[in-house]
Amino acid sequence: MNRLAKPVKTKEMFARDLKISSMNILLMIALTLVNIIMIIANANTTFFFSAAVPMYLVLLFSELCGMRPAEFYEEFYPDWQASDFLPSGLFWGVVAVAVVLVAVYFALWFFSRKKKVFSIILMVVFALDTIGLLGFSLLYGFGMTTLIDIAFHAWVFYYLILALKAWDGLQYAPSEAELAAQYAPIAPEVTPDTVEETAEETAVVVEEDAEKIPDTTDSVTEE
Repeated sequence: MNRLAKPVKTKEMFARDLKISSMNILLMIALTLVNIIMIIANANTTFFFSAAVPMYLVLLFSELCGMRPAEFYEEFYPDWQASDFLPSGLFWGVVAVAVVLVAVYFALWFFSRKKKVFSIILMVVFALDTIGLLGFSLLYGFGMTTLIDIAFHAWVFYYLILALKAWDGLQYAPSEAELAAQYAPIAPEVTPDTVEETAEETAVVVEEDAEKIPDTTDSVTEE
């Protein structure tokens, strides 16, 4: 049984993979910044497809510094007094740290489109973020939200790995033009000798065909 040949990925295909990966990483960074803003605005909803450490740092210190609505403390911390809260300036300092972390992600994303090494650094930083996610899950409780966060982190890792493979492919894979030239039919080389041989073969074929034609001259004369 003949096996089908495995399709060859070209440089153009790997370039598309790198672009798709880059778009997804940028989306993750943008949603991280949006989540920080939503926490500051005391929104009750955040997006899962984001970095965990910047978001959870802002969330934790918004609670510790008394930045959440009064209803939140009545429900979850009914025994807390105003004196139990940390200074509000500390909260804004943590917000600044979170924004710096997002800026680091953005810088790594920007340069990862130019050099493979920045894609590797970005993956290491996001691996540390995943460890931070597990740490915050111990603080807030390991539930369905944590599982969904881990699933989305795995999604981001998929695109980070896709980017690394794309960088390798861009270095070693053939381009579409090179692949087309490799599998194009090769025309026979034309030389004076081959022209002469072709002419002789044609003459022989003509003579053989002429011999096969019956001679009707005598039959016509007798009549």
